[in-house]
This record gives sequence, C-alpha cells and structure tokens, in this order.
Amino acid sequence: MIHLPNKNFLDPPPSLQTVETYEKIDQACINSNGDLYKSTDYRSEDVLNKLRAFSLHKNVLGLRDKPKCYYCESSSEEVASLQVEHYRPKAKVVSQDTNGQFHKGYYWLGLEWSNLLLSCPKCNGRGAKGNRFPLHNHRNRATNHNPITRNPLLYNRHSCISSNPPLSTERPLLLNPEIDRPERHLTFNTFGEMSGLSIEGNTSIDIYKLNRDPLKVNREDMINDILDSIYIAIAANKLRRSIGDSFLAWLEGIFTKVVTINDPTKKYSLWGQFIIDNFENCIIVRLPQDYHDIVRTAFSNIQN
Repeated sequence: MIHLPNKNFLDPPPSLQTVETYEKIDQACINSNGDLYKSTDYRSEDVLNKLRAFSLHKNVLGLRDKPKCYYCESSSEEVASLQVEHYRPKAKVVSQDTNGQFHKGYYWLGLEWSNLLLSCPKCNGRGAKGNRFPLHNHRNRATNHNPITRNPLLYNRHSCISSNPPLSTERPLLLNPEIDRPERHLTFNTFGEMSGLSIEGNTSIDIYKLNRDPLKVNREDMINDILDSIYIAIAANKLRRSIGDSFLAWLEGIFTKVVTINDPTKKYSLWGQFIIDNFENCIIVRLPQDYHDIVRTAFSNIQN
C-alpha cells in the first residue's frame, strides 16, 4: 500500500455528477438504505478508468499500464478483476466494529467520489474487509445525514469528503491510501512479511489480509530475483569471465533495475522501497562474505 494523492475529491467523474446520481443518493437517504444502489451506479467506465490511473500515480491510464489494488498492490493480472469498493461500507457495518450495535452503514456516501477506491476481491471480500470499518472509538461515528437540498445541484459535497468533518473526526483504524501515508504505518521483515508501526497499520494488515500467503511469496520472489541475478554475476567472476571493472559494471547493470522497484507504477512498490532502504540486510548479508564490499560499492554507485 502506498500513498495515492492524485484524486481531486471535488472533481468527480461525470457519471457521479448527474441529476440521476443525486436522486439516487436522496432516495437512499430518505430510506436509510444503502442497498438501493446498483453496482452499475458507481462502476461506470469513467470511475474505473480514473481509479485505475490513480493506482499508478497517473491521471490517465496508458495502454500498457497494469492497475494495482489500492491495498495489496497486486496487479489485475495476478488477482481477479479489480473492483470499485466503498471505503466506508454503504449498507452495513458489521457488529464486531460497532460494539454489537446495528449500524445501517454510510448510505449517504454510496456515490461519493472520495469514498470510492479500487480493490481486488482478496482485500475486499467477505473474508477480508467486506463490511468492516472499525474506529478508535465506535461511539464516534459520523451522524447519518442527507447531503441533498431542495436543489440536487446544490449537493453538499464538502460534508461527504473523507478528509473533511464530520468524517475526518471518526479516526478510522483502516488506512485509506488516498488520505493516509501508509509508509508511516507499515513495514516489513527481510523476507517480505508486513508488520504494523501503529494500531492503524496492524488493523489494516489484519482486515485487508496483507500477509496472505500469495503476497508473501510474491514479495519474497522479488528478493530472490535480485539474488539470482547477483549470483549469476558472481559465478561469472569465479570463472574469470568477468573481473575488475567489467564485474563492477555487471553489478551496476543489475542495480540500475533494482533501484526502480519502488516505482509507484510497479507492483509491491512499498516493499520495493523497503528493499532499497534496507539493502544490507535484505541482500548483502545473503551473499558470500568476500563479495560484500564490491556489491556495496556497485549499489552505492547507482544510487549516487
């Protein structure tokens, strides 16, 4: 999970600004029922395309771009199709997050642009986030309200934006990558297992299932791919096929690619940043002792 700053909360896609949209919000509010929305109401192509681009720190999606889940950073090729999800559940909050009290959900946010994120089914499914939305204090939930006035075109968007009051006072325990800085809450060990630096980080890992086995395998594979490339260079050196400056240049060629693994357009870029920041413990200590210094030198040369 990385910070995704591109969305302008006050500039929703056209499909979320129609009179029909505001009428649907009004009906959901009058009936206190978020189940009145249809998935087609918030999964239109303009919504999906913007969220897909934002997942890569872009405003427009390129033909070869591979959108990522906002939470686990897996690309759509490795999980089922990415889907639009509601950060605050639109129709229900499960009782384990409300101290056993029934909660109808945030039905007035069913078509709110700041409440729509992009997720894979593994992070957003019933066994994961689903209708979970825990707070530091469950009594501090925002009061349900209808943002529609007599004129739908005067829709009170400001009161529905996640980063504005009253929603901003709720203090959610789930990280929202469009608002929060995940790198301040999440870290890893050198094998790619994620851990929390805060209660928000630990809760997000648990609810989004960010340590499920396929993710840990994929993250560890990134380490192994780097090590395999270095070991090939070492083998050539031992055979005297690459020595001196040519061996150093070979390593620098490897690390030219390594230093891009934190690129937000690439999957697991938060993990990539951790590898770069902790190169000694992630990579160098796993190499033969007599190669440590030259590997350090090569990596330092590329960073500089």
